[in-house]
Amino acid sequence: MINSDSKLSEESHENETSENVVEEVVDKDPYKLKNADYLKPSSKYKYKQKILVFGNKSISQLGRNLLRDLKSLLPHHKPESKWDSKAGYKEINELCDLNNCTGALYLESRKNEMILWMAKTPNGPTLKSRVTNIHTLKDSKFTGNCLARSRPLLTFDKSFSDEPYLKLVQKLISQIFGTPNQHPKSMPFHDHCLSFFYLDNRIHLRHYQITPKNEFSVNSPDNQLLVEIGPQFVLEPILILDGSFSGITLWRNSKYISPLMVKRYERDMKLKKRRISNKKKVILTIISFFRRMI
Repeated sequence: MINSDSKLSEESHENETSENVVEEVVDKDPYKLKNADYLKPSSKYKYKQKILVFGNKSISQLGRNLLRDLKSLLPHHKPESKWDSKAGYKEINELCDLNNCTGALYLESRKNEMILWMAKTPNGPTLKSRVTNIHTLKDSKFTGNCLARSRPLLTFDKSFSDEPYLKLVQKLISQIFGTPNQHPKSMPFHDHCLSFFYLDNRIHLRHYQITPKNEFSVNSPDNQLLVEIGPQFVLEPILILDGSFSGITLWRNSKYISPLMVKRYERDMKLKKRRISNKKKVILTIISFFRRMI
């Protein structure tokens, strides 16, 4: 009898433990984000903006990586297949109109340089600049990280308020890279920063993550750090057009020298040196001939 009672008690205890195990349910939403109102698409989104991001057919591998990074920085972008450069720049306005885009980022890879067209369609303006010193996320190792599709803070140094054309460039960059408020594809957070610096007639772009100094300063805005997370590149402005990929030239960089012109100059200098050396050889042969005659 004692053995049977002990067996019954053990079985009842096992049943109770099994019931307790079954009742324990893992919370799949511990941060309560499923029903969060601030994560739902808002009906207040009025200023609908989309940026068409694409490149030409002859784009290099470095250009493709840069385009991928630019798309990750712009939650409001619209991808497009490779563009045939023979079609002309004016056809890009029709392409933006078909995709309901208000701006365009066109990366044109040429033989000796890489050009980034930044335009506000369909009325302009347009900024044409050369891209140099490219460091994409694929070939760089940064320690920081930010939330995907979050809205960036745009910062500009004091140099953008010195010249009139720089004020126009600042306004154009703000409209292209600034994610609109309440955009359906964006997250309502500001945890990264896009900084633009003007130095030596070039625009330097840096991407930083806004992170707390330690675990105790998470909710303290005064105790935050900037950690670079990439990508980074340099824009050398060439010209500003009045319209979208066309129109009157509002400003032109007089100090800009294309790599093609540099190569031509180096080639001409080599030819000049060769001609001078050939002339010297001819003169020396003539002098030696007359010496023999004497």
